[in-house]
Amino acid sequence: MSDKLLQEFVSRLQKTKHLLTATTTQCEQLRRETLTLEKQLVEAEDQRARLEEMEEQLKIRFLESKVRYEDEYALKFTETKDLTETRKRRNDLVKQREGAEQEFAKALGDLRQRQDEHANLEHVARTLSEKLDAVAQERKQYEAWWTEQHNLSERFSSDLQTMRNDEASMRSLIVNSIDRSQLMSDHEI
Repeated sequence: MSDKLLQEFVSRLQKTKHLLTATTTQCEQLRRETLTLEKQLVEAEDQRARLEEMEEQLKIRFLESKVRYEDEYALKFTETKDLTETRKRRNDLVKQREGAEQEFAKALGDLRQRQDEHANLEHVARTLSEKLDAVAQERKQYEAWWTEQHNLSERFSSDLQTMRNDEASMRSLIVNSIDRSQLMSDHEI
C-alpha cells in the first residue's frame, strides 16, 4: 500500500505540479496580460488625457468661434444697417438729383426762352436802331432842306424887302416924276 499510496501521492504531486505549472503559466500569462493591460491602461489614460486636452482645446476653439461668430454677426448686422442707411441715402440723393435735373431742365428751358426773347429783342432793337438811323438821316436831310429853304426864304425876304424898297423908291420917283410933270405942265399952262 505504500507504493500505491506513494504512486497516488506522486500522481497527485504530479497533478499538483502540473496544476501548479499550469497555474504558474496562467499567472505568467495573466501577469503579461496585466502588463499589457496596464500598458494599454496607461496608453488609454494618456489618450484620455490627450482627448480631455483636445476637448478643452475644442471647447476653447468653440468659444472662440462662438465669439467670432457673434462678432461677425454683429459686424454683419452693423454692415446691413449701414447698407440699408446707405441705400436710403442713395435713394434720397437719386430723388434729389432727379429733382435737381428737373429744375435744371426747367431753368434751361427758361434760359433758352429768355435767350430767344433776348435774340428777338436784339432783332427788334437792331430794326428800331436801323429805322432810327434812317429817321435821323431823314431828319438831317429835312434839316438841311429846311436850312436851305430858310436861307432861300431869308434871301427871298431880303429880295422882297429890296424889291419893296425899290418899289417904294420907284413909286416915290414916279410920284415925284408925275408931280414934276404936273408941276411942269401946270407951269406951262
